Amino acid sequence: DRAVAHFDSRVGVFDSQDEAIALVLWRAYDCSVNCAQDECHYGGAPLNVTRSGFSDKLLWLQDAGLLPMNPHRAYGSLYVKGQGEFEVISPDTNETIRVNRSVNVHVNDGVHGPRNLLLLPSHNMSILPDPGDARMQLRNGSFWRYVGSSGTTNQAHRERDRQPRRNRDKRTRSSKSGFLKKIY
Repeated sequence: DRAVAHFDSRVGVFDSQDEAIALVLWRAYDCSVNCAQDECHYGGAPLNVTRSGFSDKLLWLQDAGLLPMNPHRAYGSLYVKGQGEFEVISPDTNETIRVNRSVNVHVNDGVHGPRNLLLLPSHNMSILPDPGDARMQLRNGSFWRYVGSSGTTNQAHRERDRQPRRNRDKRTRSSKSGFLKKIY
């Protein structure tokens, strides 16, 4: 398997939405510039290729059969908080019920617009989608759902939450907000 590139996300406070979007656009540009370098590095390119220009790296990647790149590496991924409706089984009544849960939606997955965030304005699309935007629709593999002690639908999680604090794993103890679970 090939290595998965990732960026250590950070929380920030901005004076305006424009400043926040400027950072997202800079990261999108940075991803487009560094994707070939990363792919060459993890693909085992010789040193003279990794030190060469963008075009030479792309030629090497083509010859090595490493193109096209994985979308997350070539374009980055932008997730936006939204809401999703899900069917769950109530552990108390064993009935199927519908619930609303917070989700993080992958808005540049290419289904409703370009993957490259820098191309959104040329498609008359905003960087951050409005609530009714088609990019916010939940599709298989397009979102991460928040689950935790107050929002879990899994009985195993409920049992874990009932355990005394000293028996919980380190991740649960250090995070009061829960964790992210990928939904397919």
